[in-house]
Amino acid sequence: MIKKLHFKKLLLMALMLVGAGSAWGADTWVKTAPTDLTTGDVVVLVDLTSGKAMSNNNGSSAPSAVEVTVVGDEITSAVANTIQWTVTTSGTGDDRTYQLATGDDYLYVIKNNNGVRVGNGARNTFTIKTGGDNNGYYLYNKVTGDDPDERYVGCYTSSSWRCYTSINNNIKGNNNAFFKKVASSTPTCATPTFSPAGGTYTEDQSVTISTTTAGATIRYTTDGSEPTSSSRVYSMPIYAGSGVLTIKAIALKDGFDNSEVATATYAILEHAGTVSDPYTVADARNAIDAGVGGVTNVYATGIVSEIVTAYSSEFNNISFNISADGLTTGAQLQAYRCKKGEAADAPDVQDIKVGDVVVITGNLINYKGTYEFAQNCVLYSINPDERAEAGLAWSNDETVRIAKGAADSEYTLPTLTNPNNLSPITFTFTGTENLAIDVDGEILVDTDVLGEVEVTASFAGNDAYKPGSASFTIIVYDPTVKGSIYNPYTVAEVIDGTATGSGIYVKGYIVGEYVGKSTNPKTSGFSGNSNFAVADAFTASPVVADCIPVELPASPASLRTNWGLADNPTVVGAEIVFKGNASTYFSTNGIKGTSEITAISLTKIVSSAGWATLAVPFPLSFGTTNAYIVESDATMTKVANVPAGTAVLLEGAGEKTFDVVTSSTTNVAANCLKVSDGTAKDGIYVLANGSQGVGFYKWAGEALSKGKVYLELPSESRSFISLGGETTGIDNINANVNDNRYFDLQGRRVAQPTKGLYIVNGKKVILK
Repeated sequence: MIKKLHFKKLLLMALMLVGAGSAWGADTWVKTAPTDLTTGDVVVLVDLTSGKAMSNNNGSSAPSAVEVTVVGDEITSAVANTIQWTVTTSGTGDDRTYQLATGDDYLYVIKNNNGVRVGNGARNTFTIKTGGDNNGYYLYNKVTGDDPDERYVGCYTSSSWRCYTSINNNIKGNNNAFFKKVASSTPTCATPTFSPAGGTYTEDQSVTISTTTAGATIRYTTDGSEPTSSSRVYSMPIYAGSGVLTIKAIALKDGFDNSEVATATYAILEHAGTVSDPYTVADARNAIDAGVGGVTNVYATGIVSEIVTAYSSEFNNISFNISADGLTTGAQLQAYRCKKGEAADAPDVQDIKVGDVVVITGNLINYKGTYEFAQNCVLYSINPDERAEAGLAWSNDETVRIAKGAADSEYTLPTLTNPNNLSPITFTFTGTENLAIDVDGEILVDTDVLGEVEVTASFAGNDAYKPGSASFTIIVYDPTVKGSIYNPYTVAEVIDGTATGSGIYVKGYIVGEYVGKSTNPKTSGFSGNSNFAVADAFTASPVVADCIPVELPASPASLRTNWGLADNPTVVGAEIVFKGNASTYFSTNGIKGTSEITAISLTKIVSSAGWATLAVPFPLSFGTTNAYIVESDATMTKVANVPAGTAVLLEGAGEKTFDVVTSSTTNVAANCLKVSDGTAKDGIYVLANGSQGVGFYKWAGEALSKGKVYLELPSESRSFISLGGETTGIDNINANVNDNRYFDLQGRRVAQPTKGLYIVNGKKVILK
């Protein structure tokens, strides 16, 4: 796959200047005696002899030794999160114990291999022992009983931390010391965050950086160095293209300590790492370099370049390297102790030889500089089938639903595409007998037979093409059966008792939260996620007599997660079809035990102010309604449809109805409209019709209601941002933007302007 780098992206990257210097926060790390530590203290454990601190992020490997600078009794170099530990202490005197934690994991020791680990091991409680050439102290753990074992933890050969049964060994010269974090009294800038988060992607990414500290400046680097007060200023999204890009950022503000350094690594890969689209060796190495949460359960392919460890009949495994060209002179990826898969037809690892083309699956890691599939990786295939794909496909592979008794003209079946003119093609029918048959390659349906059948077209394969198949499903249903998904009950039929039974379908609109049979539903300030009120028609002021209560049970959990009104208040107005049991609920006729909910459309009423924000947990198509996302340079970009959960800005007063779509491919990665999680926000804007008119007003910083849409823009500090101004859709948000883009008088960007009146760089321009 060849990726195109647009000229505009190249120009933006060329304009970014790199600076130097340093500016760290005012937190200090002061040498502290173990007896002076208390539970909750944050510390760094340093061997003063080597100047190396103990890391907290190596999991099942020995903690690495990380260089720090100590001057007097303080650490003067930057202190990364990866060397910080939280202390828990208990007891007094020589019996006082210590635990070192990072998140939910603890430092612990094991008996074998002199192992020090980070995780949930049992031997995670230590006392302090002194000794050695420098009379330094050591973390000490001892097991008593039939098999006594004692372990001293220290820095081993300046490369890692390990444990031994005696300090008169590899850790003899240690002079260990705790350095305690002493927080500054000065406020600290909030650590920057990245959107999207770092990780592996198969498409180029536009990365935005933000901080919740109002008025703070973000500075960043992309060369692996730590950002400083002289690093480049963040002002626009950063382009992440093919390969690996690591961004480090800090937030700075006068009167504040600098934030901690935030780091995000993006690996833009050519392939998805799936069984049908495995990584190349280059992809796999880039994915390892991204290192975001590990790279697990992926597939990669390459040519065996060398056997590292011969096949072991005892353990049925082998270690070998693969490369893109089968040579050892370039980048390689090791399959460490690769084994045979569990499937009966899985290939044998003992057959592997140099030159074989293989596909491997497992977990990718960087083990001491070696890029590899970790132990217990599996050989998925060897010398895979090089024949071309059959290419069979139906023009519509979704389910075709046909009403009972329908004539041929009342439904359309998909047609089979066979681009390689393969023959013969056979058809099989799985499901209801005699519902569909094949007559000379044409599928015929007996619409008097109720049921469901899967139709599969298959090719057996030949010397040039692999076997292939394609399927779709036909359902013939009876539209007269009331309460089915094809003929759901109305709300009125539930109210009057016509709707009875379990597992019935009902159709209606969510109008609010059901409170009681004598109280009209709540339309705001929802108290929970366990129910909602449904009516046959949407209204902003629902009457309880027209509604039924619908239970959202705790299982399946997705119902409350996606439809509970406390967490998803914007689903009010959704037209839905749902499945449940007709029953007495809230002492009136309703639906309990809801098990399915499908959205059909969404109705919203936009006030006379003419603007509203919206985000719902299903994808929407906006039809003729003007709906926008807002980019970081304040451009309002009109969108036709958006993925689930996307926040948008709606224009135009009155009742608006939008269709729910099955999916959306609209790219909204640059959207600066976001959805609140219910926590406090700072430096953001919310839409309101206030003293300065309709627009986005600076939020005070207190908790924002869950589900509320807000606007977050980089380097924006004004108290009010107007809508519909004469410069852009959001009035002249970024005064630094001066790139000759054209906007119409409604603030919408025009890609190819013709004759007329436009706004360019904040001025009206007439094109003749």
